[in-house]
Amino acid sequence: MKNFQYCKKLKGFLQCTIRTMEYMKKANYYVLTTIDSEKHKKMKYRFEHENIEAMYCPVVEFNDYRLSDVEDKYKRPWSCMLGHLDMFTRFLNSDAKYGIFCEDDVHIRRGITEIIPETIAKYERRDLEILMLGYLFPFKPVELTFYHEPEFYHQKLDIIDENLIYFSYIERLWGSQMYMLDKKTAQRFLNTYTLEYAKQSLMNPDMAHFAVDWTITKNGRRAAVYPMLAVEEKPTDSSDYGQYTYHTKCNEVHYDASKYI
Repeated sequence: MKNFQYCKKLKGFLQCTIRTMEYMKKANYYVLTTIDSEKHKKMKYRFEHENIEAMYCPVVEFNDYRLSDVEDKYKRPWSCMLGHLDMFTRFLNSDAKYGIFCEDDVHIRRGITEIIPETIAKYERRDLEILMLGYLFPFKPVELTFYHEPEFYHQKLDIIDENLIYFSYIERLWGSQMYMLDKKTAQRFLNTYTLEYAKQSLMNPDMAHFAVDWTITKNGRRAAVYPMLAVEEKPTDSSDYGQYTYHTKCNEVHYDASKYI
C-alpha cells in the first residue's frame, strides 16, 4: 500500500515537472541590459538561480544611428523603446510561442517557473495580448477600493489561487519591468511603433508618446498579475526627487526578500 501511494505521488510529481518543462519551452526570457555590466551579471545570477536560460539583449546607446538626429531630451525614452523593439525582433526569430521581456534592475519571483504554466494558460484562455508580470504601482491592488468606483468600472480581480491574482489594469499603472507577449502582438508593435511613428508623435498630441509604458503596455487586450513576478530594485539615483520617492515606495510596498531574489 505504501509503495502504491509513493508511486502515485511520484507520478504526480513527474507529470507536474513535465508540464512545467513543456510550458517553459513555449516561452523565452529576454533581458534588456548593458552587456557585461554589473546589472547584467546580477540578472544572470538571478535567472540561473531559477534554472532559466535568459537571453541578454544590448541596450540602444545614445550614439546609435537611429538616434542620430533626435533631440537629447528624447534620447532616453526613445533608446529604451528601441531596445524593447529589438528584443521583439529577436523573439520573432526564435521558436518560442511567447516572449517574457524584462529590464535589468528587477528582483525575480522565487519559483517563477512553477507559476508560468498557469500564467500562459490564463493568457491563452482570455485571448490576451499583453500580460504585465512586473510594474510600478505604490499600492497593493488587493487592498484598494478603486475597482468599485465609477472611474474604474469594468476592472476585475480574477483570483487564480490564494497566492496569485489576475486583473485588468488602469491607465495609470506604469512601468515595463516585466511583461509577456505572443508573436502576433510583438509583430504588431514592430509594425506600428516605427521611427516614423516616433517623429510624427512629436507633432501630433493625439498620438501616444514613443515610450514603452505609453505604448507597448497600453495598446491591446491587457491584464496584470499580483503578486508580481518581478519587482523593481530600490533606486539609487535621487537626482529627481519625485521619481526617486515614487520608485522607492513601489519597491517598499511589493518587495519581500523571502519571495524575490
